[in-house]
Amino acid sequence: MKDKEVALIAPDTATEDRIRIIADLKDLAETNGQLDAEIDQLIEDRARHEHDLESYEAVLADSGY
Repeated sequence: MKDKEVALIAPDTATEDRIRIIADLKDLAETNGQLDAEIDQLIEDRARHEHDLESYEAVLADSGY
């Protein structure tokens, strides 16, 4: 993204290229937002699965395993 931002403000960048760069930056920002949301979901899933595993291990320990 930084390379595209640099190209966007470069004085020798053509108008058509600037338009394309802006579209690319918008797409990258959207993808970044989606990935951030996915990471948050994965962190929540991991915490839930770790809790489930701890509960299962406690049941096994109580059962003598």
